[in-house]
Amino acid sequence: MTKTLTKPKARALIYRNKSGGISVKLLFLDKPLRGFTFKYRVGTKRSIKINTDADRDKYQMVVGFSVLESFLSINGIGSSEVEVDPASIDTFYGFKDNYVVKPTKGFVDKWWGCDCPDLYRYMVNKDGHTNFFGLRLVCFSNKLVEASYMGAYIDPTITEEEVNLFAGDKQHTNIYKEMMGVVDARKLTNEKHKEMTDWIEAYEENIQKVIDNNKLVIMLHIKDMFDEDGCEIPFGLDCGFLNVFTENEEYNKLKVVIKNSKRGASPRWLTGLKLPYETQSLTIKKKEFEKIKEVVYAATGEVLYCKTMLD
Repeated sequence: MTKTLTKPKARALIYRNKSGGISVKLLFLDKPLRGFTFKYRVGTKRSIKINTDADRDKYQMVVGFSVLESFLSINGIGSSEVEVDPASIDTFYGFKDNYVVKPTKGFVDKWWGCDCPDLYRYMVNKDGHTNFFGLRLVCFSNKLVEASYMGAYIDPTITEEEVNLFAGDKQHTNIYKEMMGVVDARKLTNEKHKEMTDWIEAYEENIQKVIDNNKLVIMLHIKDMFDEDGCEIPFGLDCGFLNVFTENEEYNKLKVVIKNSKRGASPRWLTGLKLPYETQSLTIKKKEFEKIKEVVYAATGEVLYCKTMLD
């Protein structure tokens, strides 16, 4: 980031309000403290009020952080035209218009209760720096957690303290394990990385051997998916991907760390597996996996499951 100078049109003080949320006190530098007028977007009026606090002679109004950007925009003020008061807070966290300086139990429980929407760390731009695109934002942000059907993305800068703050009572979840995986990956030595990678590869090779040894059984299981000429029966628009996962705790623990390391990171699923019959049809793939799951469990006791995604 670099520092840039632009004549400001507004001054902002970002602070923790009485309810524990984040508010912004504003002063329009080209308007008098009293008798000024301003615009607001429909539906945001409840988040905007005249400042009646002790510093009312310094700041005209108080705006909820969730409506700050739209409020400034409709009043003709860009982010690069806002001067941030050095007395502002340094950092805070937020998701879906919920903001706190330090995550409380209620905040964390609500985040988990909302199925872990995108979670951000905000850094207040007190020094007037610009980002990669040359924009001087009021706050910079890092998306700490992004959860989806296929897994979770964790920002590489997340700290162990932040992981513990957002863990709540969910240490058993994949999202928590992903967060800790990022922290553990930063501590990983080359020797330990190789040891873990070798273990993962050996596990996948063992599963692959079982699949290869039962190729005929698996192919017989999907024989009804072909016509008399041996061609695949069409099942409509069902092209896609099928990824195989395991419930083996040791594998998953190691894979999360390897996945988040900077040494050839790989996805959470068993990337080394090759199904006996390669096809683009998810209908056939799922049928094929039914038998694979069965024979692998019978031979090793390992429980596999899959996730699919249409192409």
